[in-house]
Amino acid sequence: MKGIAESKLKALALMTLAALLLAGPFALAKGENDENLKEVHLNFTNNSLTPFELKQHALGAMQELLQTPEVSGDENNRQKVEEIISNIQQSLDPDYWWGSELVKDSVVFESERDAGQDIRVLHDRETEPEVNKTLLIDALTALVQADDKLSKKFIQTAQQTLPFLQEINQTLYDEVDNAAASAQADYDKAWFHIDKGFPVVAIEFFEKAWIDINETIIAVDAATIPQVTIENPANGSFTNQSTQTVSGSVFDVLLPTITQTMLTLNGASTSIPLTNGVFAQTIALTEGLNSIKVEATDLFGNTGFAEISLILDTIPPEVELLSPTDSSYLKQNVLINGTATDLHLNQTIVKINNSVVSNSTEFEWNTTEYEDGNYLIELCADDKAGDSNCDSASVFADNTPPLLEVQELTRNPTLDNPEYSLFITALDNLALDFAGVNGIEVVLNNGSGIYSTNITEGINQFNITARDKAGNQAFQTITRLIDEDWLPDYFEQNVTQTNPLNGDSDSNSTPQNEANNGVKDHEEDFDKDSLTNYQEFLLDTNPFKADSDEDKLFDGFEVFNSATSPLSKDSDDNNVTDDEEDFEPDNLTNLQEQTNFCSPLLNDSDEDTLLDYQEVFIYHTNCSNADTDGDGLSDASEIKLGTDPLNPDSDGSGIPDGQKYYPQVIENSTIGVFVNVSAQGDISEKAFVDDQPENVLLSNIPGGIIKVFEIHHVAEINISTAQMRVYYDPADLNGSNESNLRLFYFNETGVLFEDVPDQGVNEQEHYVWANVTHFSAYGICFQGYDCVNFKSGWNRVEPVYSAGTLYRIKANIHNNAAGFASNFLVEVRRDSQDGSIMASKTVSFIAPFSSTVVSLEFPMMVNTQKLCVTIDKTNVIAETNEGNNGACVDISKQIDYDGDGLTDYEEVNGMRVGGFFGTGDFQDGYAKT
Repeated sequence: MKGIAESKLKALALMTLAALLLAGPFALAKGENDENLKEVHLNFTNNSLTPFELKQHALGAMQELLQTPEVSGDENNRQKVEEIISNIQQSLDPDYWWGSELVKDSVVFESERDAGQDIRVLHDRETEPEVNKTLLIDALTALVQADDKLSKKFIQTAQQTLPFLQEINQTLYDEVDNAAASAQADYDKAWFHIDKGFPVVAIEFFEKAWIDINETIIAVDAATIPQVTIENPANGSFTNQSTQTVSGSVFDVLLPTITQTMLTLNGASTSIPLTNGVFAQTIALTEGLNSIKVEATDLFGNTGFAEISLILDTIPPEVELLSPTDSSYLKQNVLINGTATDLHLNQTIVKINNSVVSNSTEFEWNTTEYEDGNYLIELCADDKAGDSNCDSASVFADNTPPLLEVQELTRNPTLDNPEYSLFITALDNLALDFAGVNGIEVVLNNGSGIYSTNITEGINQFNITARDKAGNQAFQTITRLIDEDWLPDYFEQNVTQTNPLNGDSDSNSTPQNEANNGVKDHEEDFDKDSLTNYQEFLLDTNPFKADSDEDKLFDGFEVFNSATSPLSKDSDDNNVTDDEEDFEPDNLTNLQEQTNFCSPLLNDSDEDTLLDYQEVFIYHTNCSNADTDGDGLSDASEIKLGTDPLNPDSDGSGIPDGQKYYPQVIENSTIGVFVNVSAQGDISEKAFVDDQPENVLLSNIPGGIIKVFEIHHVAEINISTAQMRVYYDPADLNGSNESNLRLFYFNETGVLFEDVPDQGVNEQEHYVWANVTHFSAYGICFQGYDCVNFKSGWNRVEPVYSAGTLYRIKANIHNNAAGFASNFLVEVRRDSQDGSIMASKTVSFIAPFSSTVVSLEFPMMVNTQKLCVTIDKTNVIAETNEGNNGACVDISKQIDYDGDGLTDYEEVNGMRVGGFFGTGDFQDGYAKT
């Protein structure tokens, strides 16, 4: 058998083999071989094998030697090795051992001593064949080492027992102490012989040392009880684990004499293993108190024990957080409290967001010391077994009142327009509970909502409240004082100094007493700047200062005339003050325009064709009145006709200039028509010659007519005489005699064409002349036709509107004020400004002094007479002039209900036709009589 340290032993043995072979037979006391044996033994002492294992190792070496040829083939050698093996086997008898380190009987030493002597004999033989000395030395060294450890173990056991014995029995202590000293002396002698190289002798002293202590140790062991210690769990402890490992140790003088270790749990016992004096056994506990006992019994019937109690508690404490409740909102100081019960309660704590704030079931929480937000409140308890339980509530600390903002959507409620609205914004950092006015909740969307009501005359108070779920509140109060005028209370109190609860009151800022003068406070014009108090309020101008911005222009003039701002000296920021501006330009400053009542936006304010500058500085006429002297002639006509525009009767005849007759010329040189006329007043803008007559009969002329024209007049005119000259081109006559040319006209009364009675032909200058007393449609024809050939037609009306067809109308809307115009309605109405609505559109806004085009589409309705465009019908926007918000157009003669191409008017009233009649041969297009 090969042992654990076999290779090492062989190596050492080889080193000393030669020396051993040189020594004499059984040379136990001297020689090189003995020194080498000592060296081998010393190098082998630090191995980790037990005595029993060392002996097994020696047995293995000898059994290996038995198989070698030198032994198996030689009877003497074989018998000797077999004797050695027998002795070693005897020493390994388990009956002689307590484990692998302690022996019961000296037979072990005696057998080893015999085996060692035989090994030396076999080793020292010089006869052939020579045996393997390395195996012999290996076996002998292992046996010596085993006995060394056996005796040393007993000595150590005795020494370890001494403190224990000293406490319980002094006599035993002394006995063991003496025995240990005697054994130690023999043990030292054994080492002395090892040092001298006598291992077999050393075995005898190891045996003697063992004998010295063995009987004493056994006697003490028989007289003492094993000491049992339970190290875990601790006595009287608590656990929440139903399985526990009971561990500890057993102390006995001779631990191998412990024959039984028992564990008793709650009266039920079981045997447990003990390894090197240590035990560890897993047990299953029952809820509540558990009794645990561990007993150790030695060979002599001595029983020692240790017992503990262990409480199994797997039930956690019952915990209830009473206040605050989950999802609650808290402010200022809040009491946190609850209950915790358990049979073995250890401690309770209060935690806020996992931080311990109290070691009891109550805590006064000052939330103002914490930031607003969500917090987890926990009441926790644990018992002595380590079971724990918590009850919690997620709450919100909120010490910040809501953010409340209120905006008046109705800037100026009045009794005429009593609707009053507030735009309310209420925001809370956590959760809003209520927002309302005078206790009435307002529904909010994304934090905002509108409160609407109707104001009444007198004091109107609005208490706006916002409250969060923690009870924090924000307040605002708005008070509106309402009377019969249109001025808001704050404007009356702070600006006009009128009574906000009296619609016709006296101003404290004026010397006059306006109270009960029949003029409402908003209609008063304290500074006489053409702006009422209400308009001054809307424009934010000063109602007691005619020129709010001190630019020398009255506020009313700037608003209604110059389109400048009454609040800025330089409205367009061009470094030219508003009074020095000339917008047209017409060489008149705005201040000059104001002084002379001209429009600063028009170079001809009264549209009389005279420039404002001319009227102011040349003619000294009124630029805002086309007829300065009121005689029926415009200023421009008077200049043209040579009369005095500042004198209604220029010649002092007693007849106003507008009723007198003046020689004038109407002409169209392009077609060669000239009319010298004596007419009442100025007809230059009322009458003109047109080569495209409206009369349909003249629009497609037969071959005998060489020229047609019409003298139109847009207004009624009075003439005393009129001589016309109508020039012609002889080339157009195709050789016909010029003297046969005739001038005819359309007789509206007879509805036919006739010759002009007083006419002639100037063949030298190639014109037809005629004297007429009124104007009509005319033509030149040859006398052979006698103007009796005709072709019918009618005055076609354009355009024609069909009922049900979609039409589109465009309206150009102007904002001539300094403020924005926004969210007003533009409508198309039928027949009048108050007629039924045909189409409508809302205009978002128009900037100051700007315009926009609105396009409206609508189906034409049957029997429509007029189309009217109306702006801001409900007066959403206050204006200085509400009378210019519409325009109408007459289409009564343009509707075609049945869609046949003829208007309803034409079908009901007939078509206007005329004709020519001639005496020549029949031709297409002519009627022959």
